Amino acid sequence: MGGNAPNFLLGDYTESTQRDCQADELPDDFPDPALRVLKHLNLTTKADFRDGKTTLGFINGLLMGEYVADELILVIDHRTALWSGDSKMSQYLCPKTLFNFENFEGYLPLARKWDGEGRQPLNSQSVEIDTDERDRAYRSFTSGTARTIRSALEVAVRKSAAQAGIKNHPPDRAKQQWDRIWVDCASREQPGE
Repeated sequence: MGGNAPNFLLGDYTESTQRDCQADELPDDFPDPALRVLKHLNLTTKADFRDGKTTLGFINGLLMGEYVADELILVIDHRTALWSGDSKMSQYLCPKTLFNFENFEGYLPLARKWDGEGRQPLNSQSVEIDTDERDRAYRSFTSGTARTIRSALEVAVRKSAAQAGIKNHPPDRAKQQWDRIWVDCASREQPGE
C-alpha cells in the first residue's frame, strides 16, 4: 500500500484540479460583459461610445460590484424607452449618467418594475413638454422665489420634487430628477391615464 499511495494521491490531485479550472469550459469567443453592455448601449441609443478607459470604467465599476451585465442592459432599455423621445433628456443616455453608481441604484428598481409589468410603452415619448415652463418652474423651486401662477402640473411636480429632496442634490442631478418628475407627472395628467 505504501508504494501505491503517492500514485493514488497524484491521480486524485490531477482530477480535482481539472474539475476546478473552469477556464477551459468557456468558449473562446465568450463576450466580455462590459463590452456586451457597451455594444447594447450603442445599438439601443444609436450612439458610438468607444471602449476607452473612462467609458468602460463606469461599466466595470458596476460589474465589479454586485451588478451583472443583464441589469445594466435592463437600465439601458428602460432609460431609452423613457428618454429617447425627449430632446433634452436623450443627451443623458450615456455611460456617465446611466452607470454612475448613485444614478444606477435609482434607475435599477424602476427598470425592474417596468420589466416586471411587461415593458409597457412609457408615456414620456407621447407627452408634449413645455420645456420653458418646466425650466422656469425649476429655477423658481430651487431659488425659493415665489411664483403666483402655478399650473396643476407644476404643483404636482413641486410636491414630488420636495418629497425626493432634490434641493439637497448636486445641481446637475437635481435638474435631471426635476425633468424626470415633470415628465412622469405630465404623463399621469394626460386624459385617459
